[in-house]
Amino acid sequence: MTSVLTHRPRWNDVFVRRPIVSVVLSLALLLVGLRAAINLPVIMFPVIESSSLEITTVYPGASAETVRGFVAEPIERVASAVPGVDYVESTTTSGSSLIKVWLKLNENSTDALAELNTRLSQIRFELPDGAEDPAIDVVRADSPYASFYLALSIPEGESRSSVTDLMQRDILPRLTSLPNVQDAMNSGIRPAMRIWLDTTRMAALGVSANDIQQALRQNNVISTFGRAKNTSQQIDLVANTESRTPEDFASMIIKSNSDVDIRLGDVAQVEAGSRSTSLLATAWWMSSSSASTPHPEPTKLLSLTLCMKRSTPLMKPLMTLMSFL
Repeated sequence: MTSVLTHRPRWNDVFVRRPIVSVVLSLALLLVGLRAAINLPVIMFPVIESSSLEITTVYPGASAETVRGFVAEPIERVASAVPGVDYVESTTTSGSSLIKVWLKLNENSTDALAELNTRLSQIRFELPDGAEDPAIDVVRADSPYASFYLALSIPEGESRSSVTDLMQRDILPRLTSLPNVQDAMNSGIRPAMRIWLDTTRMAALGVSANDIQQALRQNNVISTFGRAKNTSQQIDLVANTESRTPEDFASMIIKSNSDVDIRLGDVAQVEAGSRSTSLLATAWWMSSSSASTPHPEPTKLLSLTLCMKRSTPLMKPLMTLMSFL
């Protein structure tokens, strides 16, 4: 049995019959690839926006369950309805609530922030009267900011509150004026007036904690009486009821019984202290501030580092009693 093999022409036979064509085509492809590799743009930091919105709400004196039910849940409800939101997570502690709203990839954070502000203003009446207004911060997840820390040791004879106040007034403005700095934060212990109630004396004088709270709120006001004028001058009258020292708070009238005025100093011990006492165990020895830049590119980090080093000697005369760590 004889079989006849027939040759069917194919398209690649031309390269076998004419090898010069295959060599030229291969060289052309090689040159085109080299040209594309040289001219292909390479972006070190691609433009990818991955942001989240952090909503911080403070409710002083409330338990974690109360903050969760009356503060966190209404905010979560409106935050999850914002267009472009991927998911929402929250952390509730005693007296504060932190809600993170994660946006979808490449979602415009500015539009989401404006929409979230509008929706939060609509539910402000649902929040308790003692709760502060929610504060919103935009956090970029695609390019975390680089932070630089400046720590100061607290000398003997100086209080933590005074060091924190000095950093807030003198150091922080200098840090925020440096180029490429987005934000500067003071992590020191905030000063506050602490009032230690004596329950025994309160019961003897018939004073409740609500009476003290109402008196503090009523005295925390600056009102205008109008103006007094004549033909030559005009004077604006202002009632300054601010209390700044422990003596001012101690002399505040809480309650009046017939001819006797009960003052705050009669039922409590007033002293200048700090806003939080839970941080004293871990941060009693230092107070720090930090500066951050939102785009940690090498050139920006280097320039910011040089500016920080140049500015540090200029800040030292402001703190003759302190030393940089």
